Amino acid sequence: MHISDRQVVRRRPRSVTHDLVFVRFPLPEAEQPPPGIEEATLRVLLQNRHHHKSANVTHDGSVSLKVYQLIEPYGRIFLDGQIVSLNHLGGNKWVELDVSRAVESWMEARHQNLGLEFGDTDDDANPALNIVTRVVQREKRSRQYKHYIQHPIRRPRQTDCQKNNQKCCRHRMEVAFKDVKGYEFIIQPKSFDAGFCRGKCPPKYNPAHHHALLQSLIWKQDKSKAPRPCCAPLKLVDLEVLHVDERDPTKLKVATWTDMRVLECACS
Repeated sequence: MHISDRQVVRRRPRSVTHDLVFVRFPLPEAEQPPPGIEEATLRVLLQNRHHHKSANVTHDGSVSLKVYQLIEPYGRIFLDGQIVSLNHLGGNKWVELDVSRAVESWMEARHQNLGLEFGDTDDDANPALNIVTRVVQREKRSRQYKHYIQHPIRRPRQTDCQKNNQKCCRHRMEVAFKDVKGYEFIIQPKSFDAGFCRGKCPPKYNPAHHHALLQSLIWKQDKSKAPRPCCAPLKLVDLEVLHVDERDPTKLKVATWTDMRVLECACS
């Protein structure tokens, strides 16, 4: 959930020498009960041209960003902070601050949503709230009818690897986009299990189709006539990613990447 609609007020309290920004994000109505929060981050666009002139810049050329949850009466709770170096900041930089605790309390009691406070950012900092919720999906199971049992190729199944299994199965492959060169622009998901297929394919074992079954039997009879089938993905699903808009780096967009996660493996 990406929330860019907000109410922003800039004020300068007497006790500080730099501006504070009070921002409130009206949350959409949630299902009952409210979904669990996996992650909630406040994204702020840090602009070098502004902060070099700011009173909040330290002697070593870095800026300290802090975010607070506003509470009644006239109080605040520290949520997260970062120190960002400006020495090597050529243009703009998105900074993420963890505001999960605040969003969780707002989901439970929406009247407590008094907003967030963060200091000393540009007027076009474009604050945005990103919320990742835990959604429980119920898998629909269909009956196994007779024609499946009589079929020479059994219906493919979930093929996650079990301990010490040497045959073709699905292995976990955790991918963190920040560690993959060229994919640093991905905001969400931070990481996901892409999966991969590996293992032996003995004759008749989990064939992906009739041709794979036939090939395995020919290979068993005469290895010079055909290679043994290989363990490969049988079913893949899409992945939705939230990333910076390549046409406008101050905005975000959601894209669907096809065939990004392996669900099932088979011999083919």
